[in-house]
Amino acid sequence: MFELKKYQQTAIDTLAEFLSVHQQKGAQEAYRKLCVLNGWGQQSEYCDLFNGAPAVCLRVPTGGGKTIIAASSIKTIDQGTLDTGAPVVLWLTPSDAITTQTFSALNSPSHPYRKSLEKQYPGKVKVCDIDSVQSLAPSDFRQYCIVIVSTNQTFNIRDTGKRNAYSFNENLESFFLDLSAEQTESLEKVTKQEIEEYPNGVLTRQDEGRVKYSLANLLKLYRPILIVDEAHNNRTETYFNTLNRLNPSASLELTATPQKMNNTIFTVSAWDLKAENMIKIPILLTGEELGWEHCLIQSIEKLKELDKLSITENKYIRPILLIQAEKKEGTATVDMIKKYMTANLNILEKEIAVYTGETKDFSGNELFSPNCPIRYVITIKALAEGWDCSFAYVLCGLQNIKNAKDTEQLLGRILRMPYAEKRVHPELNKAYANIQSSATMKLALTLKEGFVRNMGFDRQDASDLIQLSVKPDIETCPDQPSLFELGDDRKDSDNAKKRTPVAQIAVTLGNKDLTSLIEEKEIKDIQVSELNPDESKKERTWIITTPTLNEEENRKLIDIILSNTPKKLLDTNKEKIDDLYYQQNKERCKSIQKEPIKPIPLLLLKDPEGEDRIFSCEVLNSQEWEPSKYGYELKGFTPVKELKGYLFDSKENGKFQLNEIRSSISQKTPVFNSEFELITKEQLIYWLSREVKRNDLTPQTVRKFVEAIVTRDLLTSKGYSLESLYQSRVPLAKAIKNLLESNFKLSKSANYQWALPLTFMEPAKEEFCFKFDPQKYTPRNCYVVEQGSRQFEKHYFPKIHDLHYKTPSGNAVSEEYLCAVAIDMNPKVEFWIRIIEKSDDSFRLETPFGFFYPDFYVQLEDGRRFIVEYKGEQLWSNTDSQLKRDIGKQWEKASNGECLFLMCRYEDKGLDISEQINNKIDGIR
Repeated sequence: MFELKKYQQTAIDTLAEFLSVHQQKGAQEAYRKLCVLNGWGQQSEYCDLFNGAPAVCLRVPTGGGKTIIAASSIKTIDQGTLDTGAPVVLWLTPSDAITTQTFSALNSPSHPYRKSLEKQYPGKVKVCDIDSVQSLAPSDFRQYCIVIVSTNQTFNIRDTGKRNAYSFNENLESFFLDLSAEQTESLEKVTKQEIEEYPNGVLTRQDEGRVKYSLANLLKLYRPILIVDEAHNNRTETYFNTLNRLNPSASLELTATPQKMNNTIFTVSAWDLKAENMIKIPILLTGEELGWEHCLIQSIEKLKELDKLSITENKYIRPILLIQAEKKEGTATVDMIKKYMTANLNILEKEIAVYTGETKDFSGNELFSPNCPIRYVITIKALAEGWDCSFAYVLCGLQNIKNAKDTEQLLGRILRMPYAEKRVHPELNKAYANIQSSATMKLALTLKEGFVRNMGFDRQDASDLIQLSVKPDIETCPDQPSLFELGDDRKDSDNAKKRTPVAQIAVTLGNKDLTSLIEEKEIKDIQVSELNPDESKKERTWIITTPTLNEEENRKLIDIILSNTPKKLLDTNKEKIDDLYYQQNKERCKSIQKEPIKPIPLLLLKDPEGEDRIFSCEVLNSQEWEPSKYGYELKGFTPVKELKGYLFDSKENGKFQLNEIRSSISQKTPVFNSEFELITKEQLIYWLSREVKRNDLTPQTVRKFVEAIVTRDLLTSKGYSLESLYQSRVPLAKAIKNLLESNFKLSKSANYQWALPLTFMEPAKEEFCFKFDPQKYTPRNCYVVEQGSRQFEKHYFPKIHDLHYKTPSGNAVSEEYLCAVAIDMNPKVEFWIRIIEKSDDSFRLETPFGFFYPDFYVQLEDGRRFIVEYKGEQLWSNTDSQLKRDIGKQWEKASNGECLFLMCRYEDKGLDISEQINNKIDGIR
């Protein structure tokens, strides 16, 4: 059974949270809450795009599975808005190719997209395109989840008379019969112009002003959910105005590159994709200078290497080489390449496919078939959209660097990982690109910018995605430093004392000479060169290559960059500075990561059979509990005191009117069920018991509990009549459910408090320890060095999860940040990790009411593990903090000195954060 990746489910959970808060407190508060959680500050303004209907965006980069997220979110959106149980969805795509691909997948019973729809609405799904809507029956609406797939262009137009979606269509007449005046009021009407333009005289002058039978009007009746794929292509006023005419109930946009007014609530990173094996990473990029034939030969050799490895993989893979040819006026054209491959390289013609605007040698999923012979696909740019084959491993780019955008898009085609599973051979977890270029460094920087601008990755993601392969047999251009040189130990005597270059960025500044500015600040070992030198230009682009700089050196360099950055480029250059830090941090972390993260022992408990089990509420509550032990008095429930009904009566004019009648309920009022049988107490108890059943209680226990409530509390103690209880049976069942859940929490808490002191550890047994997987560390809302005041030296990973220099208001330094500084500066700390909350791949301890994810894991120089949780003064004494304090102390106690736990605050007993941490390490109470 297909399951969503963790980040995909998190995206949908975030959407559900937004809709929940939106219903209660409005869009601005919902958006503000998520902006704070995402570390974007609380001042972000929500853009009301669709007249109050919730409209949000999920940022998902290339290879992240936008479509499966969209397909899996429909029920969540419906439940958070109209709650119809059978929504109408208008699914908009950017092109005909994507429309065809999406429509086919949503209609295919075996495809994950369709399976996701069926999981949400079993047997109640209909998918159609614009032309087949008229094949639906009126009864299908609000009985089925109806998904209509179309291109944006179908609806995105100023003059709606020029689109079929807005045109009169007599085939839709049945959908508009018997509408109320309220329903027809907002619908578009037939105009005089349409009567004149409509063929065959179907419309007459008598039709002017009546409801137009159109797809747009049909959608408006049912307030569709809008799902917009690649939404960044549609940000015009016309787009919003035309879609507003459909009166959508909600809008979900999915794109790799959100633009302004997008209300982004969740962002997926390359780290998320890597952790879930969605993409091949990195792409190893090689610049070839010896002609297109040499570039092609090198690419084919790489493909053959991968082909040999793929034979021993546990699932079938046939690595494919994409070859990017030049257009007809070029030298490496499609025909030239194919002829060279067959005549000079003895490659069979059946192994070569051409896929261009004119020639398409394949159409569907046949590339995945073991019977398919194709190993080489020659294209120009036709594969850039709507084509997806995870078997594509190598890109051979034979176009000029000026066509870099096409190359970027084709790189996206070799990103996806086969089966979204980690491969046995590490070489098959990567992708490869051989690009014909005489300016390797410029190529790398250009492609990296393209990944940021067009494919939805941030600059740090792009640094991880694109790495240059060292080619010792090819000399780099002597007048420009190249990333090929990074890590090369072959240095002449003049360079022997220089630090190794590890980071490189390109920044556009004003007209000043950057080389002179750096020399004035006396920053050593920085290489600077200008791209396309021209002193007369107002803006000049510089390539900066640095070693791992200390904090003072980086500050000097940042000051130079920012003070000479044009205002319009300030945000871009700040992002590039953050990328510079990241590249340096990756190098710095290599020495830290030589020391492995020790397994962290977990608390254990003996189960009833005497077996060691990891301490959890699931283990504690595996036995049946007794709800009556915690009381059966219903608080806040009051039955109805009178019956309400309606009587049809005839008026003098012959019309009927509906009159409300009321009668009080007395102890003597007889109550009948739908079969006109008298209701007894036993029947009421039986009905209630079925309504409130629980999986963790036997039917007998539930009935006993319900009987106690009805007999002892409601009938005897409170004196309610059986008749009033029966009339209020629905709210009564809800009240009993709530009481059962409340009692369950009390039982769980009591079990927890009883069992916690009995827990112990087995540090020597790794099966009872938590082990950090570096591949699964997927930080979000990462610390930005340029915004903070410290370059952290001891964090185990180059990115620090959800750490901010300032509080969300921006008015004060974050106390959690100060805690991280205190940890980083402590000489007894070997390294530390900012723990990611709400992640199955993070260390956590269990409380009765959920998991406790501490703020920091610290590994000390002496080998001890140290957990640090920071609490602000306002949270220091609440119940949640006390529960966390209790289990943290027990975790430390059970370790017999191998583990430490500290809950600290800004000041405790006169000690600041650093002193609290140091005293804990030294054993000073």
